[in-house]
Amino acid sequence: RDYRLLSVVAPRQASAVFGLGEVCWQAGRFAEAAEHFTRYMEMTPTNASGRAQAAERIAEAAKLPAAK
Repeated sequence: RDYRLLSVVAPRQASAVFGLGEVCWQAGRFAEAAEHFTRYMEMTPTNASGRAQAAERIAEAAKLPAAK
C-alpha cells in the first residue's frame, strides 16, 4: 500500500516502481508485477543490477499462465 501511494506521489521514483513490482509479485499478481518491472527498466537504463533483477522477474512472469 505504501509503494502504491509513493508511486502516485513520486511517479518518477524508480525504487518505488520496483518495490510495487515486488509487492505485486508476492501477492501473486505476476502480470501486473511484470508491468511495473518493465517500467522500472525504462526508468533506469544504467542500473545494471536493478535491471537484471527486474529482467529476471519479467522472464519468470512470462512463463506463468496468469501473465499471458
